[in-house]
Amino acid sequence: VASPSATMPTQLRSLETTALLLALLQEVRDASDRVDEQARHASIVELLLHEIPRMRCFDSDTRLPQDPRLCRVCEAILADPGDERHIDDWAAAIGMGRRTFTRLCREQLGMGLVAWRQQVRIKAAASRLATGAPIARVANEMGYSNPSSFSSTFRRVLGVQPSQYQHQR
Repeated sequence: VASPSATMPTQLRSLETTALLLALLQEVRDASDRVDEQARHASIVELLLHEIPRMRCFDSDTRLPQDPRLCRVCEAILADPGDERHIDDWAAAIGMGRRTFTRLCREQLGMGLVAWRQQVRIKAAASRLATGAPIARVANEMGYSNPSSFSSTFRRVLGVQPSQYQHQR
């Protein structure tokens, strides 16, 4: 995200997390660079690329920015959805005033930064919940001070309670 290009997607999409996806990603991440492992690594990547299109996606209007300054902010939020910095902090981090930053967010993201961050948090939370992580821990990781406010936001955005979402997996 740090350097936008013509091939960079314009929408943020989240995949349903499955045990197979997690295992394949873990294998790719941990793969050694030894020559005798390269064929295995290529096979795992091929299987991963085959499986990804079959997975359920969470489509939404979560856009990705093209402005490199705002890309840095969004990249930081994607890396740590629970980051609790305020708009003024983000604006100062990229050398902008609050009004200019807010205007840029609306132009580039189609919404304010708070709403965009909330969508990112809920998508990240859904992925963690799908792995069986406890709701209270996920709420805390996503920056929510209590599980009930997290649950109500989750239900409003995805249409089900986090506990129902976990049991559907």
